[in-house]
Amino acid sequence: MIVLDIETTGLNPDKHSVVSVGAVEFDPVKLGFESDNSKSRHKISQPENQFYQECRMWEGAEIMPEALEVIDLTREDITDKSKQSPESLLKNFIGWVEACDRQTIAGHNVHFDLQFLNDTGRRFDLENTLSARRGYFYDRVVDTHSLAWMKLVKDGNTPATDDGHSRINSDFLFDYVGIEYQRGEHNALEDAKLTAEAISRLLYDEKLLGEYGEHEIPWES
Repeated sequence: MIVLDIETTGLNPDKHSVVSVGAVEFDPVKLGFESDNSKSRHKISQPENQFYQECRMWEGAEIMPEALEVIDLTREDITDKSKQSPESLLKNFIGWVEACDRQTIAGHNVHFDLQFLNDTGRRFDLENTLSARRGYFYDRVVDTHSLAWMKLVKDGNTPATDDGHSRINSDFLFDYVGIEYQRGEHNALEDAKLTAEAISRLLYDEKLLGEYGEHEIPWES
C-alpha cells in the first residue's frame, strides 16, 4: 500500500489548495514467521521508497489562519512563485504512484487527502492522467481510523465517541499506538511515516521505523 499525507491551506478543496504531498510505499514483505503464543509475527521491511514535494498554492486560493498552525510551512512558503504548481506536483506524484507495485492508498481519514488530490486533478484537467479505472485515488483505501476502531473492539474496548461521532483523531491514534506526536512539527512525509508506523503496529504488532524504536507498543509491553 501507499501511505499518504498532504498539507493544504484549509479544509475545502473548492477554496483551498494542496501545498505538499508526502508518501511512503509500505510493502509488508513476509521474511519469516516466529511462533509467539500461537500468533504469527510478520517481519516488515522498512519503507525506503518515499515521495515528498512542495508546491505553491493555486492562484486565488484562500488560506485559513488555522491551517498555518498545523502545517510545517509558512505563508511565504506556500505563495513562493519559484515553486512548482499544484498541477506539476500532482503529475509527479502520479508518476511515482504508477511506479509502485501495490497502489492501494492508506492514511488517516485518507478520504480528505484523496478529495483534495482529485479536485486538483479536475482543476487542472488531469482526470485522464489520474487513471480512474485503476481506482487508487478513489474508493478502495485503508484508513487508520477503521484499523484503530477494529483493534479497540477486538481487544474488548469501546471506542470513544462525542455526540455519537468517533473521537479517533490523529492525536488519539498516535497515543494509542505509543508514539509521541506534536501537531505542526512534521511535514507531510514525516506524517506519512508516522502513519505507516501506526499501521505496522495495528496490523502486525511490530515497530517499523528506527526513529520510533524507543516508543514501545502499549499492548505488547
